[in-house]
Amino acid sequence: MASRSLYRKWRSQTFEEIVGQQRITRTLRNALRSNRIAHAYLFCGPRGIGKTSAARVLAKAVNCQNSSDGEPCNSCSICRSIGEGRSLDVIEIDAASNRGIDEIRDLREKVNFAPSEATYKFYILDEVHMLTAEAFNALLKTLEEPPGHAIFVLVTTEPHRLPATILSRCQRFDFHRISLPDLIGRLRFICEAEGIDVDTGALELVGRLSTGSLRDAESLLDQLVSYCGTKITLDDVHMVVGMTGSEAAKTLAAHVINRDIPSGLKLINETAAEGADLRQFCREVVEYLRGLMLLKVGGAADLLDVTNEALDEMRAMADEASAPMLINSIRHFTAAEAAQRVPVHAQLPLELAFVEATLASQGQEQVDSIGPREGATSIARPPTQPRSLGRPSSHFPETIPPAPRAVRDAASSARTPTSTPSPSMDAAGGETGKSEAVSEAAASDQSDRLVRDWPKIMEAFGLVNKSIQALLRDCQPVKFQEGVAELGFYFQFHRTRIEDQSYRAVVEKVLSDFLGESVRVKCVLAQREKKVQSLLDDPLVKAAVELGARIKKVESSREDVS
Repeated sequence: MASRSLYRKWRSQTFEEIVGQQRITRTLRNALRSNRIAHAYLFCGPRGIGKTSAARVLAKAVNCQNSSDGEPCNSCSICRSIGEGRSLDVIEIDAASNRGIDEIRDLREKVNFAPSEATYKFYILDEVHMLTAEAFNALLKTLEEPPGHAIFVLVTTEPHRLPATILSRCQRFDFHRISLPDLIGRLRFICEAEGIDVDTGALELVGRLSTGSLRDAESLLDQLVSYCGTKITLDDVHMVVGMTGSEAAKTLAAHVINRDIPSGLKLINETAAEGADLRQFCREVVEYLRGLMLLKVGGAADLLDVTNEALDEMRAMADEASAPMLINSIRHFTAAEAAQRVPVHAQLPLELAFVEATLASQGQEQVDSIGPREGATSIARPPTQPRSLGRPSSHFPETIPPAPRAVRDAASSARTPTSTPSPSMDAAGGETGKSEAVSEAAASDQSDRLVRDWPKIMEAFGLVNKSIQALLRDCQPVKFQEGVAELGFYFQFHRTRIEDQSYRAVVEKVLSDFLGESVRVKCVLAQREKKVQSLLDDPLVKAAVELGARIKKVESSREDVS
């Protein structure tokens, strides 16, 4: 007979045993004491933190024959039958595999039958967000006015996917990730009960790797017991999960700060050759860099679970780095961790992240996924975000990524050096007059260059965003004066789209690269020639233009020739 997993064997049986959710358990116990039991509850939060366990404890507590202080006794016949999973009055439904309207109709028919032995008929709908829209509609009326003997608990990790009509009919309890001290305390209790001798460092690492999920922590502990027996050390944890240890992560972070590319690449390949989990290695590097960033920007040292010696070492390393460099490095290694899912070579994403982070820290201009170009004041967005703008969005990033190298090269070739004549000092008013003349001449040159180089600018927009390029095809530059580029549009639709904040920011960025100064865009309506305007009265032509077509040439028919 197969042994029971630790997370099943040590599942919480009372509210007191539920770890890290004292606010919720206290509320439920108070409701039981005062007999203010709701007919529907919503338990939501991340996986493995006690949602379903709390629902089962609540099912026992409301039906217990010897309940005391809101806690089930776990000794009466009803508590035992519910705990053993054989009670006919506690129905657990996996909504992920019973998500259709037929299953919910069956539930609606059976909910009206009285409970067989318990006081309440208790329904637990796990992963309830997986129900279809039709199933939610079928459940709605029953959930709003269930029979007096029925209680519903909806359990989900994604409450935002539930309709508002369902949410409004439930008492909502948000379960949170379990803190590291609470996790370690629970794991130590289980180890003592199971006769497992485990190092404190190993328990801390297991708790940290579980990221607040008690079930994940118990599953990992179960795996360690299978590998090591009843004696578990920190090295055993490293071996089982494929970790390289904090020393390798610290060394690679030091290579980034010291800009030592050869040593860093050698360390990465040695780690890969040893068979370590490179995704886990990425997480360790990110965690270490995060600690350096927190210390660099003045974050509280108590946010880091490290020894005093390690903290002093991290402070010394943080003093040698800049905050932007640490932020940029974290972004690169985070992206590398995601890229490990489909690598060409196992260590390639990690190598790319290391090289890009190191080169960016040297201030060298790289591809725009590395960092901002020279002179830019904003930090480039993470390389995992999509570059295409598509339609305007309210979630458009606050900073615009630097233009591609081809755009910058074209802009550089388009620029022509201009010389400003030195002012004459022969007369008192001569200098002012000539300065005004020079300013007017410079403004005129800028306007002429904007018109002359417009085809090249349009090619640049094609490299950045095809949608913007299509909108600007039926537009002509009017003038450029005092940092304002006036663009004339033939259609209000195109003008309105470009005036959107997200599109306008990209247009101004590309124009600024070409003209070598900060540019603001002003959109106006312009009139076409009479022949073109009359042609646009044709519905077919008008529809084509609005979809991005461009009228290049208008030829007169024979009837038009006099």
